[in-house]
Amino acid sequence: MDDLASGGQPGSSEASGAQTSMRQPLERVREGAHQLVDRVADRALGHAGNIEAVQERWLSDLRDKVDRQPITTVAVAVAVGVLIGRLMDRG
Repeated sequence: MDDLASGGQPGSSEASGAQTSMRQPLERVREGAHQLVDRVADRALGHAGNIEAVQERWLSDLRDKVDRQPITTVAVAVAVGVLIGRLMDRG
C-alpha cells in the first residue's frame, strides 16, 4: 500500500529487491567464469612452450631420417602422393 501512496507501481519494491538478490549470484557466476578463463589461458600459454619443443624434436628427427635414407624418403613421398591423388579422384 505504501507503494501506491508514494506513486510507485504495486510490488515495485519487491521486484527491485528480487533483482538485487539475483545480481549477487550472477556476479559470483560471472567472476567465477572470468577466473576460469584466466586459468585456462595461463595453462594454454604454459603448454605452448612444450608443444614448440616437441615440434622442434620431431623436425630434427625427420631431418636425420631424410639424411640417412633419402631414397626411401622420396619413395614414401611419391607413394603418399599417388594415394592422395587416387582418393581425390574418387571424391
